[in-house]
Amino acid sequence: RLHLIEGTRALLGYLEEENAHLAGGWISVVRLDGCATLRRILEETENQRIQREFNQHLKELEAEGIDTLEALKMLDEAQDILLCESASASSKHSSARISSKLGSKLSSRMGSKVGSRRSSADRRTSRSTSQHHTPRTPRTLAWPKVADQFVGPPEKQEQRETVIGGWRQIMDPIWGRPLYVSPVQGRSTWGVNEVIKTGGLDDLLLNRSWELCCIDPEALEIQKAEDWFLNVYATPSLTGEAIAHWEKGRMIIVQMFDAKTGVATVLIPPMEIEGDAATGYISYAMRDGRPLLKALVAPIEEWPDLPEGQLYAGAKPPEGDFLEGPFFNVLPLKQAELIVTIGQDVGSDQWATMPRGYRLRHFAEILGFRARLPDLEGGGWVSL
Repeated sequence: RLHLIEGTRALLGYLEEENAHLAGGWISVVRLDGCATLRRILEETENQRIQREFNQHLKELEAEGIDTLEALKMLDEAQDILLCESASASSKHSSARISSKLGSKLSSRMGSKVGSRRSSADRRTSRSTSQHHTPRTPRTLAWPKVADQFVGPPEKQEQRETVIGGWRQIMDPIWGRPLYVSPVQGRSTWGVNEVIKTGGLDDLLLNRSWELCCIDPEALEIQKAEDWFLNVYATPSLTGEAIAHWEKGRMIIVQMFDAKTGVATVLIPPMEIEGDAATGYISYAMRDGRPLLKALVAPIEEWPDLPEGQLYAGAKPPEGDFLEGPFFNVLPLKQAELIVTIGQDVGSDQWATMPRGYRLRHFAEILGFRARLPDLEGGGWVSL
């Protein structure tokens, strides 16, 4: 059974038996090319047939005046025998097997056959006589064991729902500015803070609308200059006083690249916890075309060969799939340690912490704003 379906992903249920345990997890019900990975069974399976017949016999036993718990116990014993014999027996004789097994068990206990039905007069008599008996105490009923019983979703899901149908960025043709759209919520906005506070950062990085970059100039004169900073301005014209100065090696979020002007729209993080983010503008290349930024994740398409003097609408891609380090743990907002979790999702269980100043040579994988540590470092996921 599928407990939850979000986009092309589905959350499985749990199968818990004495000798079997199937943990719930996420699967893709449809591939990216539209091909389905699952097929629904349009015929009654052996387990469904046994369950249906057991429910029918349970109602018959209750109509006969047998205590419900006693009837469930007899059905449970009969089911254990059927499960042992179902592997070798033919499915077309399952109904006869169930009736015979239940009949033999009940006849040995009650001296009568289960399948036999009494007349309506006898039933009325039994009901009238049962009304004079002492009323039974209500008890919680338990259904018979089923081989594919669904017991509920896991407490922690390894994948957020917004990862599938979250925020998207499009260009507003009228105002010429980014517009953010959430197809699942049916909402569109120009406000970046609404997007950030509803999980939009991970969504926009995963669908490659935004880019995670590092300030890494190629110019040798800038690399040797210790007092060089990348200026951030409040307007795309890059005029006036800079509102921020970013050092070399800093990781930044780029919302959009403009190859005509060489200006990139960047996300300015809040200066305090629970504060608001802002939008700024930087120059992502020098006047001679040498890049000032490098992407942490390789682009989907290869970097084309551009004529001299023409800029590429993006940061310089890494040589491999991900940008090589080294990287150092510099936590913002007075945080002491970086949390390392088992899974990729931020809600995954914590199993280690990374102290401030810890050095990493590279990341094994980067998904959104999350990165997986290499196996030599112990593995685990951290937030970039």
